[in-house]
Amino acid sequence: MYIKTTILLLLLVSSASFANNELQAIRDEIANMKKHHETKIANLEMRLQTAELAIKQQKEQNSQVNSKEFATSEPAINSNPNAFNPAISLIFDGRYVDYTNKQDNLSFPGFVLGAETGPETEGFNLGETELTLSANIDDKFYAQATIAFANDAGETEVEVEELYVQTLALNNGLTLKGGRYFSALGYLNEQHAHAWDFADAPLVYQAMLGGQLKNDGLQLSVVLPTDFYLQAGLELGNAQNFPSSGIHNGFGSQTAFLSTGGDIGYNHSWQLGLSYWRASVKQRAGLDENPAFSYTGNSNIKALDFVYKWAPNGNNKQQNIKFQFEYFDRNEDGVLGDIETSEVNYDGSQTGWYGEIAWLFKPTWRTAIRYDRIDANNKSFNQQRLEAAGLLSDTEQTRASIMFEWLPSEFSRLRVQYNDEIDAFNAAQWFFQYTYSMGSHGGHQF
Repeated sequence: MYIKTTILLLLLVSSASFANNELQAIRDEIANMKKHHETKIANLEMRLQTAELAIKQQKEQNSQVNSKEFATSEPAINSNPNAFNPAISLIFDGRYVDYTNKQDNLSFPGFVLGAETGPETEGFNLGETELTLSANIDDKFYAQATIAFANDAGETEVEVEELYVQTLALNNGLTLKGGRYFSALGYLNEQHAHAWDFADAPLVYQAMLGGQLKNDGLQLSVVLPTDFYLQAGLELGNAQNFPSSGIHNGFGSQTAFLSTGGDIGYNHSWQLGLSYWRASVKQRAGLDENPAFSYTGNSNIKALDFVYKWAPNGNNKQQNIKFQFEYFDRNEDGVLGDIETSEVNYDGSQTGWYGEIAWLFKPTWRTAIRYDRIDANNKSFNQQRLEAAGLLSDTEQTRASIMFEWLPSEFSRLRVQYNDEIDAFNAAQWFFQYTYSMGSHGGHQF
């Protein structure tokens, strides 16, 4: 009996010891699992913090102006309805200009130039300095006003360059703009001059648009719901600004535009645009050298623009290349008259294009080259009248330009540019441009 009892007790003790060991093993395994998962969770939390920090830094970079460019005409619209205080910016765009031969006039045979088109004043001048105020009116509307201070023959002129209201809350990708604004004809026209890659406008812009085309009227645009970027729009203007003129009842000019684009991998992006402008012209006069002649009739311009950009891995801060091309074709049908004789029929045909390549080869250094060409083939049965009005031409005008600039930051730029001679302007040009931006300034057009 004693032996059986002893054996039973030993079995119970052994069973209890085994159970305790099993429980301890389970406890150790649970502890190890907790430690492993805590380490894994800690690693995941660290990765999450790193990703959040990277996204925050990217947003901050995207909100800044690229060091290679300055703000364009379209500011970054603040959709916060409580942001009622206007954003204020002042962009000082001064320059020093020198010619190899003194020039008092600028003329392109075959083209009647606008009143604001002329040779830059030699020496130091203000160029075009802009004061811009912008703000949300409420949650439905945004407004912007840009006042330009420009030098004209030694005198400072003040002009309302842009003053418009734009909707914020239209559905289906629609945006309506009303007031004075730069037209969407072409690519460069919508950008303010300080955002251009060169100190002056291409020849075709000077010859056909008087520098830039402004509209006083309405613009309706829509971003279409497609898998790729596609925008279309329509403008209605009063047609009082060059290259149109005169007082019109209702809308004397119309513009239609279409643009599309996209990315090719991470390094490449592109944009293609088509636009068409037409207007009725009432006694469009020439410059001071031909004040007696005027044109009345119809005018239309067809434009094609293409832009390609390359940046390694999409980062255009360190290095990038941009190719830009625009082509314009203008046709006019009306009468050419002067103050002494009767009117004669006039059939105007003019074309022009330019191409440029800009290269940011280091974060603060950039260079660019540009080639321009304009050509006119105007017709009238009265060749003497055509010649007297400066509209007779049988040769094209070409020009090459080179630019080199230093960009210490996104707020400053120092630029040197050289334009070679053209037949109608017997002088090469040197520009030294210095541009400084103060206050808030918006994002970039592509």
